[in-house]
Amino acid sequence: MRNYYKLFIAALLLMGGYSFTTDYFSDEKKQHLEEDIAAYEKLVASPTEAVALLDSVYTERTIKIMGAPIKTYETTYFFEANGQKYTGLYNPTEPPTIPVIPIQYLAEDPSINSADAKKQLASLHEESTSNLSLYLGLGLFLFGGISAYSNISAIRKRRRDKEMALQQELEEFNRSRGVVQ
Repeated sequence: MRNYYKLFIAALLLMGGYSFTTDYFSDEKKQHLEEDIAAYEKLVASPTEAVALLDSVYTERTIKIMGAPIKTYETTYFFEANGQKYTGLYNPTEPPTIPVIPIQYLAEDPSINSADAKKQLASLHEESTSNLSLYLGLGLFLFGGISAYSNISAIRKRRRDKEMALQQELEEFNRSRGVVQ
């Protein structure tokens, strides 16, 4: 029964590998990323400056990298442009202590905004050239495939052993009865 559970986990690994690999080759994702890069390049080239109000609630996350804890923060900011209200995410290195921050937005589309447009653009460029999704997907495929193969082999071996034992019992029973096949 354990092998069936392991086979189920192997199937999940294969599905995860499929998901990550198709995500890497997804034209829709690439197109969306290219659109974002083009928009942020416009934003860096001709930003409109504004002052945004920070939300008083922020999220603090502690990540351990090589055993050293690193804290990250995330909060929302609000600003007004062309008579409409817009929001964005702000990731300060320390807990926010001031209620306002300078931000930049694209004049023709204020929904494209950032507290640090150059950093955002660099992050998008890095994401567009990253092969992490592909490598992760291939690794999950490989591990899931090996796991599935070994579990299927173990299940088959156990069935073969049971059939052989049953065949031997049947032969012994027939010999004891004097039946010859």
